[in-house]
Amino acid sequence: MANGGPDLGGLRFFSEPSDRERAAFFVGRAGEIEDIERALARALRHAQAGQRSAGATRLIQGAPGAGKSALLAHLEEKWTQAGRQAPHVLLVHLGELADPNRVAQAIAVRLDPRRAERFRRTETRSGSIGISGVGGGWAAETAPPAGFGALCDMFPPDRWERPLCLLVDEVQNLEPAQAEVLQRLHEAVDGLPIVPVLAGLANARDVLAKCGISRLSDGAVHMLGRLEAGQPAQSVGMMLEHFRVDAADAEHWATLLEAGSDRWPQHLGNGMRALADGLLATGGALASVDEKAVLAGAEERRLASYRARRSPEMLASGLLLAAVMEAVPEDGLGYVETLRVIEESAGAASGWRLPAGMGPEEYLDHLVHRGALQDDGTGRLACPIPSLRRFLVEAVR
Repeated sequence: MANGGPDLGGLRFFSEPSDRERAAFFVGRAGEIEDIERALARALRHAQAGQRSAGATRLIQGAPGAGKSALLAHLEEKWTQAGRQAPHVLLVHLGELADPNRVAQAIAVRLDPRRAERFRRTETRSGSIGISGVGGGWAAETAPPAGFGALCDMFPPDRWERPLCLLVDEVQNLEPAQAEVLQRLHEAVDGLPIVPVLAGLANARDVLAKCGISRLSDGAVHMLGRLEAGQPAQSVGMMLEHFRVDAADAEHWATLLEAGSDRWPQHLGNGMRALADGLLATGGALASVDEKAVLAGAEERRLASYRARRSPEMLASGLLLAAVMEAVPEDGLGYVETLRVIEESAGAASGWRLPAGMGPEEYLDHLVHRGALQDDGTGRLACPIPSLRRFLVEAVR
């Protein structure tokens, strides 16, 4: 096909399933991004003035599929492409946080590989920490300098020209042994202009507090929910343009997929991948795509994600779960009220019992952890997606 025709190879790659389902055509979240950029700018000003900027940590919370990982990926790509006009950015994984010295070394390499020669990479030595964008092991001709102390000696805080954003995903799984680096940066012990931006499920703030990372201000915690009206349609338009698809029917498809997604990022991605399948079936001719097949494909992807979200504990207590979800209205209930619903609904019959080893509070925490319920920002618990609520209620019928 001519170079100007639809990119069928790109559509085929895009349509393939992914266990992370990152949004390829990012839209929205402007408020969260602006807040993070303000925190980075403030940390840099303080460091250049010889002041500490404690409490700069930002936390992105939300149910599975809310786009937390997509937001981190977008920030990494955005700032990397912007070069010296943007903050430094480093994505690390939870397991890597257990070695503060290695994280400090990786930060040094990100700031200036030449000045950080004693931290330089080598493929011939063991000790890889696998940090995104770094990789490889570290030279060991001499003993490596001691972590963040050496980082400050090499890069004094008042001489930094750009701040650094440290991205960490899945922090709901953070363990105390992995928290030292985040505690150090959150408290600005070294005065470095480094802002941790953490992403996790709706219980992540409680997990951080248990690991000694508390005093997060309300403004520093962002609960991701549905996209704003019009944003999903914008993402569909970006997809069609990117894959060079004739845009004659683009507005119709953008409106259709937005309506079918609940404006939920994961479901929008499901619909866009189903549309990619439809385009592949027609050789990229949008006008010939089978609308019913696309909607059916999107729905099957949606149901597959809901089935995967149910934990063994949720499956074993299916009738109880359905009763709880049905009793919690769309506008939510307070924590105590929701707890009372669980207590009153739990019985001795199979399917109605609380999972083994769980009391009502543990069960409620588990439902929040799995994304069935989350704080709506007012202190009330509600299911973040209406179609998920219906699924959990109807799954046992």
